[in-house]
Amino acid sequence: SNAPLKLLFAGHVGHHYDVLFSKVSKLVAKKGPFDALFAFADPGGGSAAALAPYLSGEKPLPIPTYVVGRIPDGANIEAAVASSAHEVGGRGQPRIQFLGGGGSSLATIRGLKVAFLEGRYNA
Repeated sequence: SNAPLKLLFAGHVGHHYDVLFSKVSKLVAKKGPFDALFAFADPGGGSAAALAPYLSGEKPLPIPTYVVGRIPDGANIEAAVASSAHEVGGRGQPRIQFLGGGGSSLATIRGLKVAFLEGRYNA
């Protein structure tokens, strides 16, 4: 399709994924469908507990979500990420995909090339 992608971006999420996904759900209902959410994770990797219900499918995601940052600490999170479809939207529902945790990365998402540098820099 030639329709432009509608994207949402969320700044540093910390451990507040429930709040983020609640706000995104309301925005999607009010402003129409969006193709993807890009969220910036806790720079330290954070806690596995905040994302576990979303990775396991216990709680639904409002839209496909791409997280810039490290996978949170915890073997269950890593196993869920490893077993989930690489393409977001696999298994019939939106999924979370981690784009990287250090340095730079490049990903192609629905034909859109996305590059980012993660970290803190002194100008």
